[in-house]
Amino acid sequence: MGESAVLCCRTPGQAHLCSGGCLLLILGVLGPAYWVPLILKSHGLCDTQVGWVSAGPYLVAAVAMVVSGQLMDRTGGHVLYLAVACLISAAGFAFSVFYNALLPALLGLTIALAGLGVARPAFFSIPAKFLTGIAAAGGLALINSAGSLGGIVGPFVIGWLKDATGSFRTGLYSLAGTLMLAALLTFVLGTLVRVHAKGGHRTS
Repeated sequence: MGESAVLCCRTPGQAHLCSGGCLLLILGVLGPAYWVPLILKSHGLCDTQVGWVSAGPYLVAAVAMVVSGQLMDRTGGHVLYLAVACLISAAGFAFSVFYNALLPALLGLTIALAGLGVARPAFFSIPAKFLTGIAAAGGLALINSAGSLGGIVGPFVIGWLKDATGSFRTGLYSLAGTLMLAALLTFVLGTLVRVHAKGGHRTS
């Protein structure tokens, strides 16, 4: 099914780029998901404080997702929103471990998770721009499979790097690099989508 989707695309690289982008994005989304409480606890918070404080970044991310979704529907700039959101998230993860203090860590994580809240709906609106019919079914299966792989690898890698280095610094810097690469792939994908649209060809 995945192969048929690629063959049905006017530009086969679109399906591969979308899959790679989904892999990198979900690495960023789920990589820190299980570790945010421990990251905050490493700054001296008790369990109750961790519970309350960790809710804040996700609340901001939920608001960012809703607001950005409305803006994207009005402007149609999904590719640009996705790329910028990935870069903002990368900056947030890097900032969260640049200073060894609670407030910068909390601020950085909030920025990172808000960016990811914007990136997810932006990303999943893009495949429909070049996949339809049988290509949509196979292409989305291929893309979601790559995302599922990212969901498995992300948390494991963060935990492994934490054990290997004794801190979350390397893991979060790695997530920042991953999201920067996702932004680069997004710009390339956007170029291919525009070429596809100008050609006036869609899969059937």
